[in-house]
Amino acid sequence: MWQLPSLSLSHDQNDSLLCLETVKKLLPSLLDEKKMASHVAKRSDINQEMFKESSLDIGHAELVNQSWKFGGMERSLKFIHRCIQNFSNICLLGPVGKLVSWVLMDQTGESRMAGTGAKYGGKGLMTYVFYTHTHNIKNFNLLLYLHLEKINQIMIKTVLCMNYVHIPRTWNQWNCEPTDASSEMRTTQKAFSWE
Repeated sequence: MWQLPSLSLSHDQNDSLLCLETVKKLLPSLLDEKKMASHVAKRSDINQEMFKESSLDIGHAELVNQSWKFGGMERSLKFIHRCIQNFSNICLLGPVGKLVSWVLMDQTGESRMAGTGAKYGGKGLMTYVFYTHTHNIKNFNLLLYLHLEKINQIMIKTVLCMNYVHIPRTWNQWNCEPTDASSEMRTTQKAFSWE
């Protein structure tokens, strides 16, 4: 981590993944047809009586903000509000209508924010919402992509089983934050690195 006057700069390198249809259009040389044939994407089954498919609403933004790595601030909450209002998202509501799992797209078209409440982990809910989200936005001819931290092996395996393909490049993200903890200013720059 580097120190700048009153700013802290950190750098993350994550795995880049593209949906199979996007790879076929843009990077067909990355495809290993034998390997891809063994991965047939399917949506996991969920208890339809317990979980209801829905869209995120503004009332869900606070939970998304609290669980997102780059959230927890008033500024990030406003960003999440705009994403919920303007971009594709899906969620599952559990008993009494409580948010339990979600996927939310940002302004770049990336499937950027996703989560499942700890109480509901291991039930296939993330697989269900991610598959449904991907299926819903394919019709809009968008480039389907995301990046994940290398330590998030469960989610990497989940999206690979849904016909996403590892891109042999690193997703680099630089995060610039004020060192004064009381400040609400925070900016994030993200870019692919073709190293």
